[in-house]
Amino acid sequence: MAILMNYSTHSLRPIKLTYLPALAKVHDKAHSSMSMIPSLAHALRLQTEAPVSRLERLMLLEMLLGKPREYLLAHDDDLLSEKQIDAFTMLLGLRSQGHPMAYLVGKREFFGLSFAVNQEVLIPRPETEWLVHAAIRLLPRHGAAIDLGTGSGAIAIALAHHRPDVRLMACDINPKALELASRNAQHLLGPDQQIRFQRSDWWEAVPLESLSLVLSNPPYLSMDDPHLMQGDLRFEPRLALSDEADGLGAIQKITEGFVHRAAMGLIEDPGLLLIEHGYQQAEAIRSLG
Repeated sequence: MAILMNYSTHSLRPIKLTYLPALAKVHDKAHSSMSMIPSLAHALRLQTEAPVSRLERLMLLEMLLGKPREYLLAHDDDLLSEKQIDAFTMLLGLRSQGHPMAYLVGKREFFGLSFAVNQEVLIPRPETEWLVHAAIRLLPRHGAAIDLGTGSGAIAIALAHHRPDVRLMACDINPKALELASRNAQHLLGPDQQIRFQRSDWWEAVPLESLSLVLSNPPYLSMDDPHLMQGDLRFEPRLALSDEADGLGAIQKITEGFVHRAAMGLIEDPGLLLIEHGYQQAEAIRSLG
């Protein structure tokens, strides 16, 4: 049995209903300055309170108009309708306030795949790809693995995409996250995808079945971690970021459950727990095992 740990400095769509209140707040303020936009070219140049890059504006327009970036650049003299102007105004206002691009456009790339995301789940990040790389390499053929706290399903789906022989379960306590993860699996792996999605508070509802490997990117930020008030993390689900204590609560539950199942003979070779955590938590986590 072994524990492999990923070090990270922090855990670190279309318009969805969850954004409508925020959209309304920025609309009136920004509308007067943007309602006269006659073309895409003007939309790409318009000033905002805080900088919004040309690339981000293009991404917002791609989502809003349903046109690829190449088309937008080649037809930047196309006129925008009033509804399109209003929608772009609101999206641009939200972005200038710091709202994550992933939530505004409803997707984020992870391990070469495009995942639908919303405010129910963490935004997948490049540092978490380490877990998938390790699992692809270490899992035996036809092995069984579980992703605890799956969120958007990024880890489990990326693993299934590259290792279709592996038996996979993905768990989350949030039913809305599980619904999104299931849709991502259907879209990226096909209607016959084999990942089993299970609502569970960590190990609570996980069947007593043999596993070769356990993966998780749990909430590991302490309640006073300054990262929680910075960047995208300000808008992401707090439950998926912190245990509102020292950041070790979820990791301890995962580790204890892993050890308990190993004692029951339910952890098969190579018997690995792959878990992402904060770079200052290594010693504390080793003591949990």
